[in-house]
Amino acid sequence: MKNYLFLIGMLVCIVILSIGYVHYNAKLKSIANDAHEQIDATPLTSHGDRHTVNRKDDGNSTQQPEADGLIGQLLQEKDSITITAFGSTSLTSSVDSDEEAWPNVMIDQMNDQFGTGAVTLSIVDVGRTISTDVIQGDYANQVIDSNPDILLIEPFMLNDNGQVLPEDTLYVLEQLLNQFESDLPDTHVILLPANPIYGASYYLSQIEMLKAFANDHNYSYADHWEAWPSTEDGGLEDFLESGRPNKDGHQVWADFMVDYLTTKE
Repeated sequence: MKNYLFLIGMLVCIVILSIGYVHYNAKLKSIANDAHEQIDATPLTSHGDRHTVNRKDDGNSTQQPEADGLIGQLLQEKDSITITAFGSTSLTSSVDSDEEAWPNVMIDQMNDQFGTGAVTLSIVDVGRTISTDVIQGDYANQVIDSNPDILLIEPFMLNDNGQVLPEDTLYVLEQLLNQFESDLPDTHVILLPANPIYGASYYLSQIEMLKAFANDHNYSYADHWEAWPSTEDGGLEDFLESGRPNKDGHQVWADFMVDYLTTKE
């Protein structure tokens, strides 16, 4: 009898364990299916590309590399900007080709940095014309027609040296600036001196008056003389030819202007 009860007990235990095992597996399968359904229903979240690469324009991307200074500010507002350089023969003198003149060297460096066509250039070169004749000519209209975002003005102090009083040069400059402010209200105007010359005396006082004029009238003044040897340093002549920049002088001037326009706040 005891053996009979023992066998019945064993069978009951086996049945209970079997039922529990089947129920447990069914529950595991249900949990697994629910988990898969949750994964499938959850949208994937992209964290984007964490690489930031500054590169030249490859012709397929319109995004500009970041820049500071005035150039950076303008390139945030538009895809390309125009610079006009207005001044004396110091803009283009003593080089074998226009590409070696400082305005063109400057633009080439900027386009190397920001992509071809990011910055374009117009040059209005008055040669050795003195300021009182410049204002009588068509030069101002050429500047206005170029409609630049940035206007670099090298007043004609070096042309006028010994021929026109500094006060008269500044009077002409003021008249030109008034015209530009009227016809080019959105243009950023920057004044800058012509190149330094070795052994300058009276010319130095002219440049100081120009700097004071810029300060008094709240114009930006790009003092590129900081990048040249001193006017008392004979080494300055290595950067000049007949009192105007040679190829090396144009390079010094261009390097300064690139730095000034892309870093100065």
